[in-house]
Amino acid sequence: MQQQEFKKLVGKFSTGVTVITGNYAANNFGFTASSFASLSLEPLLVSFNIANDAGCFALIKNSTYLNINILAKEQKDLAYRFAKRDADKFAETNFTINQFNIPKLVNSLAILEGKIQQIIPAGDHHIVVLEIFKGSENKNLEPLIYYSGVIA
Repeated sequence: MQQQEFKKLVGKFSTGVTVITGNYAANNFGFTASSFASLSLEPLLVSFNIANDAGCFALIKNSTYLNINILAKEQKDLAYRFAKRDADKFAETNFTINQFNIPKLVNSLAILEGKIQQIIPAGDHHIVVLEIFKGSENKNLEPLIYYSGVIA
């Protein structure tokens, strides 16, 4: 199977959209990810994937804590902003910080705060496993969805 056909087929699986945020050496960073999944209930684990050549990967490898911001339908602009490389992603972005100085995007559908447990090589990506220690939600919002290459 060719890569383009593979991408087209797996794109038929609709998923939510997240922005992973962190802070390393007093600098906020973040990126858009749709490869987020719940992993375990005991302990509370989630995972996401990041490309080996992603700009944030080196920062994640040197970090301890990250936040998973599950985006609401109204945050489509944030999904695109955080998908760009080398952009000032936090300029004009409304966020707060937690006790570990990790950004939390305001008006997200939900936010999971976690500590990195494992980073596992997997082909041209790495799987990052977080143990979740805190979460919050906005109950009256709808999710932002990624399907077949479109964010809606």
